[in-house]
Amino acid sequence: MTSLNLDNNEFGLEVIKAIADALCKNTTLTTLNFSNINFGSQGRKALAYALYKNSTLTSLSLQDNNLGSEEGKILVDALCKNTTLTVWILNIIILDQQEENHWHMHFATTPH
Repeated sequence: MTSLNLDNNEFGLEVIKAIADALCKNTTLTTLNFSNINFGSQGRKALAYALYKNSTLTSLSLQDNNLGSEEGKILVDALCKNTTLTVWILNIIILDQQEENHWHMHFATTPH
């Protein structure tokens, strides 16, 4: 299996951690749709670590996960350290102009 669509599912924390653990060890999955899922803060941290460690995914969607700026920072930092992802979709809710400037600077300096 090279593609997995988990869009719009209600996973508990243990399932999200299990998926994150599998992503750390993944050697075949290249496309993952993880859109519209309520991760919770612990789930986001587990996913961020998995994305940092993963070296196989090339496409990832985290669209419509209601990520605020703090949650977004954790995931974006992990995504920027990932060297294989070439396509990623991520919605971040920006709260003010200062944060918006931060994100523009962050993406402008990211090699992806």
